[in-house]
Amino acid sequence: MFFVPTQELQGQGAKHKVFVDTDNLTDLTRLFTVVSNEVDMLVVVGTSSVLTRKWCLGEITTARVNNVPTVILGLADFELPNHCCLDTHLGLVNTSDLANYGISIEGLKDTINWLETVKCFPLEDFSLSALQSIVDELKGVKPALSPVADSTDSTDSDCLILSDPSNTEAMATAYILAAMTSRQIMHTQQTLPRVVVKEEKLPAITVKHGASGAISCLLVCTRLCFHSKQMADWLLQAYSLDCRVLPIVSSEDFELPSVNMGHSLSLNSTDVTLYLTILQSLFLEITLPFLPQKSSEDDLKWKAHRILQRLEAWDGGITFALLNQAIPSRADLGKNMFLFLLTLFILLSNSWSS
Repeated sequence: MFFVPTQELQGQGAKHKVFVDTDNLTDLTRLFTVVSNEVDMLVVVGTSSVLTRKWCLGEITTARVNNVPTVILGLADFELPNHCCLDTHLGLVNTSDLANYGISIEGLKDTINWLETVKCFPLEDFSLSALQSIVDELKGVKPALSPVADSTDSTDSDCLILSDPSNTEAMATAYILAAMTSRQIMHTQQTLPRVVVKEEKLPAITVKHGASGAISCLLVCTRLCFHSKQMADWLLQAYSLDCRVLPIVSSEDFELPSVNMGHSLSLNSTDVTLYLTILQSLFLEITLPFLPQKSSEDDLKWKAHRILQRLEAWDGGITFALLNQAIPSRADLGKNMFLFLLTLFILLSNSWSS
């Protein structure tokens, strides 16, 4: 999720121009030339898999050989391979294409060993304040005396973004979605979407959205997100506030909620039943995709535009008010779950195909 800090860097003017290799994959032969000749600093996004990707290894090796200053943005699962296991590690990587660029296995070993000397910015707790401090250091800017707030006053927005706070990818996606949508409406009178942070309660009072004053929530759907106690709490709060919730599918391995998942949550039986019913109602709304891991910046701009169009056209949409009419029992919920999942599968298929 390198997009988040790059927007902070580029937002300060033309002095900071950021090249993101995933946006420039039409000609892979240019990647190493760009790194060696056009990059002042290489930032390696340290994920658990970055050193298993041949082109990433090639770019990092090119930076080392050409003395390009390099830093690592270390996510929670980042770990350098053990010295004694480098042969095994590189044996799992298809490095044959790199030989065409003069990069050998020995050169890759030297690169991995060299990374131990490279400065690493740990990013174990994903937050705006943590990102801001890293961006300031990359730019050589003295940090502000007061830290950047991760959330603003609870009445400042009528469009909230909910994501699993225990999932770094989900949180990064939420901030990207907030940035992309905010850019497209910042010159209008609409309030800007913002990300709700861990342990924050949804606001009971907000600025007015049209005549209704209803709060809209963009729900970032990632793998196992509905097993999160925090997500369950937020959706229960959203139900009590009669919020309008739009599911946004943000990972390819997202799984549909299961009727058996309630056993893994620390909720009382009444809340579990209500929570599962809420999930059932959520996916009666056609979802929209927003996958930063698989999209270019232009793709994300278009998808953010579609999400805003959905919100603008929402003349009430699917709200939790419908649930107030009748909360089904556990037995009823179980009987209807098969039809619910079948309907959800059809809706998701239609959404992805569009």
